[in-house]
Amino acid sequence: MSEFGHDDQDLRPDVLPSALFYLNLKNFRNGNKPLKPNVLPASLEILDVENFTNGGRSLSPNVLPMDLKTLNLGNFTNGNQPLGLNVLPKFLNILYMKNFQNGNQPLAPNVLPNSLKGLYLEEFQNGNQPLAQNVLPESLKVLQMDNFRNGNQPLTPKVLPNSLVELNLNNFKNGDQPITANMLPKSLKIIRAGYFRSGFEGLPSTISIYP
Repeated sequence: MSEFGHDDQDLRPDVLPSALFYLNLKNFRNGNKPLKPNVLPASLEILDVENFTNGGRSLSPNVLPMDLKTLNLGNFTNGNQPLGLNVLPKFLNILYMKNFQNGNQPLAPNVLPNSLKGLYLEEFQNGNQPLAQNVLPESLKVLQMDNFRNGNQPLTPKVLPNSLVELNLNNFKNGDQPITANMLPKSLKIIRAGYFRSGFEGLPSTISIYP
């Protein structure tokens, strides 16, 4: 486990231990320089870059270790650019994107890896656009959309993947429309409604709704 917090530090190859499992770069400035390939050790499985500026640049391919399992991009600016293809590791399991701006653009297809099991989009902006088909990977089991506005439009069929088991809709804005069965995958078992106010219509008995 390691934490960094000094603005004038500049991470370089071989600075971090080769057996490092967890790294917290929250609020880290990295000398106002972007992370480069081979700086983060290949052993890393958990990385927190909340509020990390990355020198005002976007993350590049091969910067994040291939075996990374959990990534927190909360409030990460990414150089005001959207996440690009092949930036996220192909074995990533859990991704937190609270208030991630994505360059004020919607998530594009094939950006999220097919290994992803949990996605947390709390206050995610998505360029003020609704989620589109083929954006969420078919591997996804848990999706949290707290305070996600979805472009002030209702979910459309086939946006949520057929692998999804649990959906968190706390303060989700579905274009002021109720959630209906055709918006949800048949795999879904649990909805955590929280403060979702638009209601539900015609959901099958196989789905349990919790506060």
